[in-house]
Amino acid sequence: MIKRGFKAIGLVFIFGLSLSSLYLVNLFFMKPVSIDHFLNKELLTGLADSPETMTYLGIFDQFNWFTKHNSKLSIPNPEDNQADIKDAKKTLKILNKYKDSSLSDNQKITKSIAIFDTENNLRQLEEFPYHDYPLNQVRGAHHSIISFMSDMHPVRDYSEAKDFIKRTDLVIGCLFRTARLARKTSCRRNLCAGVCVCSFN
Repeated sequence: MIKRGFKAIGLVFIFGLSLSSLYLVNLFFMKPVSIDHFLNKELLTGLADSPETMTYLGIFDQFNWFTKHNSKLSIPNPEDNQADIKDAKKTLKILNKYKDSSLSDNQKITKSIAIFDTENNLRQLEEFPYHDYPLNQVRGAHHSIISFMSDMHPVRDYSEAKDFIKRTDLVIGCLFRTARLARKTSCRRNLCAGVCVCSFN
């Protein structure tokens, strides 16, 4: 009797694991069954790309032992723009696969908003990739990082204090990469924002 019970529990566990695996494969590698699940996945993966946003929200701090987001900063990369364009096109392609006839009224509105927002973002990435200067006299990464570290990063215990130090160690590298990227794109597009109050050689 006990042996049958363990066997039944094992079968239920395997069945549940199989369903979970199928759901995750569908969610991340195919068009999800539900548009709501797809948009929720896009939101969460977008948050995961920004450790600063995860810290801002605060709800992920209890999982910092796994995410390690409180010890990271977003480091600019010249390839980010092309990767973002590719992601936006992929998102649009999946959104357009959802037929309005299979959606509720609220989901139709949600789909329209998501497509409108993604198309605007894609146009900005493709047509105006250098519309802003990441470092200038009044605002930019050199201001926002300092404000973020002083106002938003939590220091409530020893581990968070260690994360603060790790993040502080990344600041100079982050600003250096931002300055190099700004200089590179300015030379490429023959743009100049004037002399910045900060200089990174």
